Amino acid sequence: MIDADALHSAAKSGLAKAWQDRWEAHGHETIYGFGFSTNSAQYVLPQSFTEDGLTEAVASSGLRRSELRWSPGDSPRMLVGEQRLAETSAIVEAAYNDELMESEADDAEDLWMETVYGVLVSVLRELASEGLFSGAPDPVLNIWGVEMGPDGERYYAGLVNPPDVAQRFAAELANGS
Repeated sequence: MIDADALHSAAKSGLAKAWQDRWEAHGHETIYGFGFSTNSAQYVLPQSFTEDGLTEAVASSGLRRSELRWSPGDSPRMLVGEQRLAETSAIVEAAYNDELMESEADDAEDLWMETVYGVLVSVLRELASEGLFSGAPDPVLNIWGVEMGPDGERYYAGLVNPPDVAQRFAAELANGS
């Protein structure tokens, strides 16, 4: 069983440090999204979206802003602070390999993701309430999962953000902007 308290502690400390790394390296840029990136809760990475990073990605890819915005490849700044979540990923990976792969329950993966994502939502809420992100103009705080798609991303944004920010994010996803 995953140690949710250890995961919470490592994720909170790691994401706060990743935010500081991002702020020190790119604080002059307009950030529009920040949080966790994962794939079926098998690893945990920081996710950072900035307008300048998106501009660079558009220039190098030839794609339109609307095609890249909110996608994993939309910014070369995406994983700034990645090493800060190494302990978090190690906790998740070890428990995933030990626990989920050996489970015969049909709903094991759903329960796993619910547990890990629940901890990550809690961490984002706590860091926001403590004012960590107050230096940025209302970035969308979220969990971006490779497997979840826009519906899942809207769901988690709604759990973490004030209603106006969650609605703005949902509108951007719907409009492809």
